[in-house]
Amino acid sequence: MQTSYHSVRTTHGTINYTLKRIRRVRFKVKVGYDGVVVHANLSEPISTAERYLRQFSKWFINKLAEIEASRPPSLNHWELGKTIRYLGRTIELRQHFTHDTPLFMGEVNAPQDGDILLVDNIIYPHHGVSIQDSCEFWLKRQAYQWFEHRLAWFYQTTGRKPHAFRLSKALQSWGQCNSRGVIGLNWRLIHLSPEQIDYVIAHELAHLKHMNHSKAFWQEVATIMPNYEPHKKAIKQQSLHTLT
Repeated sequence: MQTSYHSVRTTHGTINYTLKRIRRVRFKVKVGYDGVVVHANLSEPISTAERYLRQFSKWFINKLAEIEASRPPSLNHWELGKTIRYLGRTIELRQHFTHDTPLFMGEVNAPQDGDILLVDNIIYPHHGVSIQDSCEFWLKRQAYQWFEHRLAWFYQTTGRKPHAFRLSKALQSWGQCNSRGVIGLNWRLIHLSPEQIDYVIAHELAHLKHMNHSKAFWQEVATIMPNYEPHKKAIKQQSLHTLT
């Protein structure tokens, strides 16, 4: 699958959309919390999507506004005394005065509800850095280490290994895999449970063999992660937009 991000100007406003090109798929457009997503086969010209979005621009603009109004509240609250999600657990942000980077009070690879992330908020206004910026820097570092560890585990247990992996920050997908064997994993996965993270990794590893969502692809996912189905269902209930 090839994924790219585009914008089209219409008489009712600009529509941002994600274009997902998949071999032998019918043209279709979906609208949800992740915005407008266009599915098209590899040979479909981009003008098809733009023409379609312009033709029904009023409906799309209204639908996006309706979805935005119904968006569930964020799971993260970037304020001292509030909570954020980390590896599926709820941890509290508290003030710290002697460290310029967050300090986790707990077992970083096995967090528990109620663990604390100490954040020094005194220095941030002077450096143009918010509490959220500082926490996200820490979370991205943890995400990279966690993903690296889990990819090594999958390689040892299944023999599947990407050519390389990178952190992704796109708000349209949890993961990507390209034809060069490079896997992208959204750093915001670190907010979710280890099992849901493993499902996304297994999903992208399966794309190394099948760049589609055929029956053979799902058989490959099952080979890599036999109990994937409940975690696939659980992650479908999540939205990247509730984690920002």
